[in-house]
Amino acid sequence: MSDPDQPLSPSSSDTPQPRQGATHGEAESSQHIPAELMHQLQAIEARFRQETQSRLEVEAALSISEQRLRKIFEYSNDAIFVIDPQGDRILEANPKAAEMLGYSRKELLTSVRISTIHPDEMPQLRAFSKQVREQGYGWTNELTCLTQSGYKLPAEISASVVPFNGGTHIIAIVRDVTERRASEAALRASEARFRAFVDHAIDAFFILAMDGQIVDVNPQACKALGYSREELLQLAVTDIQVGQTPEQLRTMRQHLQAERPFVVEGVHRRKDGTTFPVETSLCRFEGSEQPLILALARNITERKQAQAAMERLAEIGELSAMIVHEVRSPLTTVLMGLESFQTMELPERAQRRLSLALEEAERLKNLLNEILQYTREPTLELTDIDLVALSQTLRTTLAELPVAQGRSIHLESSLPEAWIKGDIDKLKQVFINLVRNACEAVAPGETVTWRIAPDTRPDWVRITIHNGGDPIPPKVLARLGQPFFTTKSGGNGLGVAIVKRIVAAHGGELVIESTAEAGTTVRVMLPHKPHKSVTHSQPLTPNP
Repeated sequence: MSDPDQPLSPSSSDTPQPRQGATHGEAESSQHIPAELMHQLQAIEARFRQETQSRLEVEAALSISEQRLRKIFEYSNDAIFVIDPQGDRILEANPKAAEMLGYSRKELLTSVRISTIHPDEMPQLRAFSKQVREQGYGWTNELTCLTQSGYKLPAEISASVVPFNGGTHIIAIVRDVTERRASEAALRASEARFRAFVDHAIDAFFILAMDGQIVDVNPQACKALGYSREELLQLAVTDIQVGQTPEQLRTMRQHLQAERPFVVEGVHRRKDGTTFPVETSLCRFEGSEQPLILALARNITERKQAQAAMERLAEIGELSAMIVHEVRSPLTTVLMGLESFQTMELPERAQRRLSLALEEAERLKNLLNEILQYTREPTLELTDIDLVALSQTLRTTLAELPVAQGRSIHLESSLPEAWIKGDIDKLKQVFINLVRNACEAVAPGETVTWRIAPDTRPDWVRITIHNGGDPIPPKVLARLGQPFFTTKSGGNGLGVAIVKRIVAAHGGELVIESTAEAGTTVRVMLPHKPHKSVTHSQPLTPNP
């Protein structure tokens, strides 16, 4: 017999040859088989062998496919059900389905019904099942699954028709979308907040295509330029930016980088033709279809006006300083001449005029010095200062001033020491000015109280100077500290203004309060600097 893998073939004489070892009867019988029949048998045998081999290969492939599908079914991250909606039955379920719903697989296949999982949604489920049967497939995200614990789990279901156990049923792949729904809700809330922020922002927001075409704007952009939103979306940045050329736009694009804004100043033109200066922050970002430009434009008209005013004030300050220098020199000469007349024998009338001239010249000298001091920024020479010790020294000096005669200055401190970093000469000027003003506000026999205590904020110290004189009217109180505003006949209004600048230069704060019931209190708050050396074991008690 020939090789079993090769078809049988007749001999060259077309007469079948007996196979080796065949009996005489078999050989004689084979010699009587016609050649044509032999060819047919050989062909049938070959086809049979080929079909057998193909069937074995198909069965092997089916086995491999079945194993692969079984693994997908068993280890899928989505729940998979084979269901019979008409019979309200679950025919098959994978482990993820059991885990997701909180039942065992056995419970799902025996005791749990589809209506158990969708108790309030059976009409929607049947409508969905009908759609799947009619189309062969379907998808929905409008159903929930009730778990064993009672939680309604939002689900996304993809289903198709499948033959199973001799019938036609539905295979449903169910995905838990709880986290996705939460993320989507958070994203919607974030978008709503951002949209509210953009819509109510005081800056104009523009989204531009890379060629400068306006893609979107916020209400402030429409308000600032006088266009409707629809009108602005028909324009390009060159239509609203004065002097913006396509070449400049190309140059600007070269500087744009994602999430790295840069700021430029320019001028915007309104619909009516008027213009206003703007400061624009630009950055590039990737849109859904193309790269875009985000432009935030702020109207800086007031800033420009303030800058111009500051420049004018600076010029006035320089001019004032120059005038003060020019006047001080001849004034010094005048004072020297007037003082020389004091040694002469003059008539009483001339002596009165001389005294008046000397007083006015001295007042003018003090005014010029204060103007010069106010026009300069305070420059501090910082050292460690104990405010308690400094106040004790100053209290002795101030008690000897004419304005303090007949008045009592009480100094007390709840701190043994109060160290700060400060300029001792300028702080002396602050306290002398404030205590002198307090003494001027009270009548002889009354008291000015000077206290040092911790502030309400940690590491700050508070100095208060109180007098019980007539209250300061609210309109006057609001203007205290303004240069050249004063209610004193011989004052110039620069004293408190200079005090405020010195306190601010020390990083501190100055507050003035005045009522008819409490009198007037000036509070100076300064940053406190702890000091290792402690020389006082007890707080300072009120002095007589």
